[in-house]
Amino acid sequence: MTHPFQRIVDSKYAWVFWPLAALTIFLMLVLGAIPLNPDIVQFELAGSVPESSKILHSWGTLGQTWAAFSLGLDFLYIVVYSNTIGFACVWANKAIQKRGDALVSLGIWLAWGQWLAALLDVLEDIALLIILFISVTAPYPQLAKWCAFFKFSLVILGLLYAGFGGVIRVGSSVFKK
Repeated sequence: MTHPFQRIVDSKYAWVFWPLAALTIFLMLVLGAIPLNPDIVQFELAGSVPESSKILHSWGTLGQTWAAFSLGLDFLYIVVYSNTIGFACVWANKAIQKRGDALVSLGIWLAWGQWLAALLDVLEDIALLIILFISVTAPYPQLAKWCAFFKFSLVILGLLYAGFGGVIRVGSSVFKK
């Protein structure tokens, strides 16, 4: 199996990755600064009509406006983080491949998995927007919760793999000298 990011020339990987990573971190900081209590992740993981209703009630009108802004900005964040982590998985895959490690094919699967995480995140956001603007009814809180659970799982696995590949990349360059 291959991934479209593998077509990028090795010498260009850093030129693509670092701006993507910077934009991901910037958007993460902006989203994290949105004044919501409970925060948007708690809303994503509410999982039931009563819990979602409780969160909406605690936010009030101003909080719900911030939540709407957060969900809108999240659509940009989805595109950025999924490509950043997917790209990092492919880049890590190249470092792991040089070692002949058994985890080589996992990197490509996880890179594709980041786009699946993005799709799950979009479905989750749509469910949350329905809860926020239309109706707090089943199955939307449950849908948002399960999409968030699988999204976070894929993202965490991708980050772990990318981190492992980064350690190998740094370690191999340090020990070459």
